[in-house]
Amino acid sequence: MNRKFASKIGTEGANAPSCPIPALLLTDHECIAALGCARSTFWKWVQEGKFPRPAKLGGMSRWPATDIEAFIAQATAARDAA
Repeated sequence: MNRKFASKIGTEGANAPSCPIPALLLTDHECIAALGCARSTFWKWVQEGKFPRPAKLGGMSRWPATDIEAFIAQATAARDAA
């Protein structure tokens, strides 16, 4: 990745790059690390429909970071409702 571009990722203000992509796309390994679960558990959740199916880009599976946020928010809401 271009170091000039990489150094600006996540910055705000007038000098921040304009990006048409609405959310960062994550790999299964990044989703697993964020959720703190086993790889087999993560893919079981995807298969059962508990976690959204990935967007396929060529042969790659990717999830918007917002899917992780929504999944955690839903689990928190279910916990609080119980």
